[in-house]
Amino acid sequence: MTVYYGVGDSSTRVIGSKESRNSSRSSVSLAGSSPITLWTPMTYVKQSSTSELHVHAFIIGNGKNSYPYYGTYIRAEWSGGAYDMSVGSHYSIGAYVGSGSVIWHVNQIWTPSNLSNQTGNITFKCRFKASNNSNSRPFNTWNPNTSDESRAHQQGSVFVCQELEIA
Repeated sequence: MTVYYGVGDSSTRVIGSKESRNSSRSSVSLAGSSPITLWTPMTYVKQSSTSELHVHAFIIGNGKNSYPYYGTYIRAEWSGGAYDMSVGSHYSIGAYVGSGSVIWHVNQIWTPSNLSNQTGNITFKCRFKASNNSNSRPFNTWNPNTSDESRAHQQGSVFVCQELEIA
């Protein structure tokens, strides 16, 4: 099913969408000179070489480690290529305490040129690395639970990709 959204004189067609979730608690490694892939949420099958991909993600962590850090980004990989995008990828903390909540937000538009006009399999990876190669990470624990806060339920992260054709 194709969905159309009218915007002024043009319309946007939603070609497809996919969602991925993860609610497994895990410790997060420090990134030194090599980037760390926290999560590979999906491989999206892109249908049109002229479409954009709109990526949204809500990734939850516990225990600030490096703040502010600005080292988070999303990587897209395809056969013969890859592109890293940090614009639209940032995290914020609650109270400035060591065991506080950390939310990594992603809201990105991947243009056809970002993806070399590719169609087919595009694999997304949620990554982090400091530009100066220092040992850093956005949080200590990914998807916290009662091990991190006795009142907590198991937390989870979500990643959504929508393919949009702009007329």
